[in-house]
Amino acid sequence: MGSIEGKTVVITGAGSGIGQAIARRFAADGATVVATDVNDKGLAELDGVDGILTTHADVTSWDEVKAAVDFAVAKTGKIDVYINDAGIAMEQTIVDTDVERFDLLHRIHVNGCLYGMKAALGYMREQGSGHILNVISRVAETATTGVSAYASAKAAMWSLTRIGAAENADKGILVNALFPGISRTAMTEDGSIGDPSKLGAPDQEYDTFKMLATLDAGGPSGKVWFHGQEYPMFQAENDLGAVTGGLGEGRAKKA
Repeated sequence: MGSIEGKTVVITGAGSGIGQAIARRFAADGATVVATDVNDKGLAELDGVDGILTTHADVTSWDEVKAAVDFAVAKTGKIDVYINDAGIAMEQTIVDTDVERFDLLHRIHVNGCLYGMKAALGYMREQGSGHILNVISRVAETATTGVSAYASAKAAMWSLTRIGAAENADKGILVNALFPGISRTAMTEDGSIGDPSKLGAPDQEYDTFKMLATLDAGGPSGKVWFHGQEYPMFQAENDLGAVTGGLGEGRAKKA
């Protein structure tokens, strides 16, 4: 694994959960982290942490995402890593879907991912280097009822990852996706995916984040990663028991 020291890392959704946890880890390892979120109270928890700069940004707004990336470059002179982590949850069957909530979820996950990639790639192409990491989910592979909004959004982010990698294969830029693991966050504290006490820490996949953020130019791109290894999406033999079982347990608990 390469060194992250001296690198500029921009993280969306860094006001809480996985985003905040990995922001702290990257900074502790010597990176300069630009933490963004709409959650200003959560971002305030990072104020004063050595190596972390914070800036408000709503990922559903192209102007705010672009401004956050411009801020990172203005402060550090570059952008080495951009992590699309911002997200919300929603559980409704298709026939009962709140269409406004569905639209909001997709604007956060899918539009936000696109905006972040577009803004970061503009600078990374000039530099001739960079890493983009998109946080997705194995829920995209399941036919679990009630999660059409979240699952379809994560599947769309998988497609953006692959296309972004292909479009930048000769630009010195690597675009990859990863699963953060089923973690204890505000999204899962209600037991929606099983007993929160049994879930992993928000930074449980930090080593995978760091590995992907420090890959050498010419390394793997357009791939999905889990536990530090490539994960083949949408294969019939994939074991999704932990995902579907956790969702089942969560629903039973709330029933």
